Amino acid sequence: MWYAEGGTGALVDALVRLFEELGGEVRLGTEVTRIRVRGRRATGSNSRAARCSKRTG
Repeated sequence: MWYAEGGTGALVDALVRLFEELGGEVRLGTEVTRIRVRGRRATGSNSRAARCSKRTG
């Protein structure tokens, strides 16, 4: 049987850490109202709280 060492919470924490290291920002409890897409990639999102875009550079 295969399982994530430390449980699924550890897996989620690792994915969030990697996403943030790559320039992403995770916002919990915020309703997404729009996801902006260019081609087949998400480039940003809108929420009731803020508008987030891909960092350049």
